[in-house]
Amino acid sequence: MMDDPAQARRPAVDRDDRDASRAPDRALLAAIVDSSDDAIVSKTLEGVITSWNRGAHRIFGYSKEEALGRPITMLIPPDRLREEAEIIRRIRIGERIDHFETVRLTKDGREVPISLTISAVRDDSGRIVGASKVARDITKQLQAEQALAASEARHRQLIDTLPAAVYQCGLDGRITIFNDAAVEIWGRVPEPTTDRWCGSYCMFRPDGSGVARDECPAAICLRERRSIRGSEIVIERPDGTRRTVLEHPEPILDEHGAIVGVVNVMNDITERKEAEAAMRETDRRTTAILEGLPQLIWTCTPEGSCDFVSKQWTAYTGIAAEHQLGAGWLEVVHPDDRDRVVTAWEKAVASANHEDDPNYQVEFRIQGSDGLYQWFSVSAEPLRDLSGNIIKWVGSNTNIQDIRDAEAALRYSEEKFRNLADNMSQFAWMADENWWIYWYNRRWFEYTGTSIEEMQGWGWKDVHHPDHVDRVVASVKHAWKTGKPWEDVFPLRSASGQYRWFLSRAEPIRDATGRVVRWFGTNTDITEQREAEAALQMAKEEAEAANQAKDRFLAILSHELRTPLTPVLMLASAIESDSSLPEQVRRDAAMIRDNVRLETKLIDDLLDLSRITAGKLVLQPEIVDLNESLLHVCEMCSDQFREKSLKLHCELDEGVKQISADSARLHQVFWNVLKNAAKFTPDQGEIFISTVSLTDGRYRVVIRDTGAGIETGNLKRIFEAFEQGDDFTAQRFGGLGLGLAISKALVELHNGTICASSPGVDQGATFTIELPADHGDRTADPAVSPFPAAGLDRPIRLLLVEDHAGTSGTLQRILRSHGYRVAAVATKAAALEYAAANEFDVVISDIGLPDGTGYDLVSELKQSRPIRAIAITGYGMAEDIRRSLEAGFAEHLIKPLDISQLDVAIRRVANAGQ
Repeated sequence: MMDDPAQARRPAVDRDDRDASRAPDRALLAAIVDSSDDAIVSKTLEGVITSWNRGAHRIFGYSKEEALGRPITMLIPPDRLREEAEIIRRIRIGERIDHFETVRLTKDGREVPISLTISAVRDDSGRIVGASKVARDITKQLQAEQALAASEARHRQLIDTLPAAVYQCGLDGRITIFNDAAVEIWGRVPEPTTDRWCGSYCMFRPDGSGVARDECPAAICLRERRSIRGSEIVIERPDGTRRTVLEHPEPILDEHGAIVGVVNVMNDITERKEAEAAMRETDRRTTAILEGLPQLIWTCTPEGSCDFVSKQWTAYTGIAAEHQLGAGWLEVVHPDDRDRVVTAWEKAVASANHEDDPNYQVEFRIQGSDGLYQWFSVSAEPLRDLSGNIIKWVGSNTNIQDIRDAEAALRYSEEKFRNLADNMSQFAWMADENWWIYWYNRRWFEYTGTSIEEMQGWGWKDVHHPDHVDRVVASVKHAWKTGKPWEDVFPLRSASGQYRWFLSRAEPIRDATGRVVRWFGTNTDITEQREAEAALQMAKEEAEAANQAKDRFLAILSHELRTPLTPVLMLASAIESDSSLPEQVRRDAAMIRDNVRLETKLIDDLLDLSRITAGKLVLQPEIVDLNESLLHVCEMCSDQFREKSLKLHCELDEGVKQISADSARLHQVFWNVLKNAAKFTPDQGEIFISTVSLTDGRYRVVIRDTGAGIETGNLKRIFEAFEQGDDFTAQRFGGLGLGLAISKALVELHNGTICASSPGVDQGATFTIELPADHGDRTADPAVSPFPAAGLDRPIRLLLVEDHAGTSGTLQRILRSHGYRVAAVATKAAALEYAAANEFDVVISDIGLPDGTGYDLVSELKQSRPIRAIAITGYGMAEDIRRSLEAGFAEHLIKPLDISQLDVAIRRVANAGQ
């Protein structure tokens, strides 16, 4: 039924649209409400619950299904039902209720203090149809307030029970705290907002002269920041009477040593001057102290009948003193405690006349003026005359409700801890300071199938694996001795006899002095984790073995591919350089040489790609002049430039100087880019090279050509291995598409970048390389001539160890034609036999021999004489080069090689021995 006719006439589709548009907001609101720690509950005006969030479940214990549709009164204690009626009344008139503190019931009947905020719920027409409540659990807040109140009460109790007058002033001199003894001396209660330094209006020195307030001992103590001992002051009360006191003001310091106020202890010494007045003052002070004590004070006749109760007693119970005399006080004792209390009191009274110290010390509950019962500790002592007869009983009741509450809270906390510990996935245990374990959680006993009687102390050793128990005991004793946290990994036996691995830790728990008072430990099952780690390690080892096998395969493949090319390359080079042969023959030899070198380059690229992919390519950095490196590579490519009549333009910035780089690898990068530019640029085209020094401490190299260009879609792929843009390009220009991929990896190893750009097909391409500059005070090493002059006055004697017949024969002929004396053998044994009977200058040996390795050969030769050796091999991996140098080879040449390479190496090695 709707109150608004216009709303009733509005098409239903509008409402549906509106509801649909609000759906996301409602979903968001529902998510926020459900995630709140506070209980958020809605109800009808009849008190029926219509919504219930997770916070309500957490606080009250009812699930959403249990709460919805039930009356809200299930949460309200019977003595508070009138609160609900008043709340509904105020909600009906549209009033909001904020922070209403009350008590509600949980599902298990426990009372929980809460703070309520309640607002009206309206329908679309604005009519109030229910209420929304937000309930916050204020248990911790109340506990904190109670703790603060208890602390303040103890502070007040301490001050009020002191026999001397005490008061405290702040930095401005205003009195903040005082006890009844101080009030008694002053004769008035000071006004905290106006009274300063002293609660008396007038003060005098012993000679009768007046003392100004800011000259009183407390003011001087604060101003001069020093203690004052025994300053005698005469205080005049409002009634004109005077008291003589000794004041002892002390500065109050905060934790940083700064003064924050002054506390003054006043000792009344009037008795020493006026004995009769002092006696009266003592009686009055005693009464004031009794009235100021926080305990409930009472006295009884020798027969045990109450004849006096203090103001605190009447104030607490709310019952006049005359109604509590005799046995009337029993009316405020909890009914369940009365018989026990009466029995104990009658026994104490009956035994008092024949016992020196009758015992009356009991605890029971006393009803306060608010109707609630609180626990008190009650004790009484008899006062005797000189003959030992009891003339009075004096008793006091001390409120111990806070202690009882704290004990209950501690029991609850311990129970909660045990429930948590018993349901955690780990094993948990506690030991005393001597590592005597006295508690385990339930998980431990479920796993081990043992009992606390079996496991307490050091019984845990029985479930440890025999192979580990001694080590674990030693590590435990070390932690016990040093007091440091303990951690170990070991297997534990289950109830079925199976062992599982556990990560075990223990933390020392210390008292305020730092002494270890107990240990708390856990055991976490890591069996699956260890198995997974073992499987991962095995997989890693298998992968490493596979990777090593792949490297070895590539090395062997490289050797097998390179070895047959060596005699071909050497013969082609020899024929090309023989001026006696016809020009056509020499040109054919040059073509053969170039194709062999191209084949070698493909092998090198494949090996480089393998090293890069495996992360095994290591740079050998040195100081390199970037411009000179570029010019050197240009010279290397000059034959190709001339063949195609390409015009080269160089614009090198003089500000571009040295970088730290692997010179050979840097040449490889520039050679790949320039060879690409030359290959893809048509005859009579142009290539532009420039360098520039950037402001961010980097150098830029730009290589631009006027060649075939690159399609936009292929720009991102050209730096990928085996990519050449498209099938047409691959067929037209050939190659494997490895050069740019290797160049990119090498540039990045130098912490640089390389990128390509092109306006399009047949519009040329630009490659940009950026490298970090080296701004150290260094210069590149001067170039060393590749052909040092030989220091021998006779032909160099060579021992050639090569099992490949074609390579051996070719090498012998060419080396002899270059003036070397050559002795050739095919095995390690033959080489050792020749070396034992003949002299030679340099050994040139292959690595792979039929009866051993070149490494073994050189190592054995070095045992009998100094050896200068050169390795020539198809094995060109970094590991192969390292092993050659470690075995004693001075040079490691990779097949195929031409005679010029070998000639340079022979002369360098031979000269090194002179």
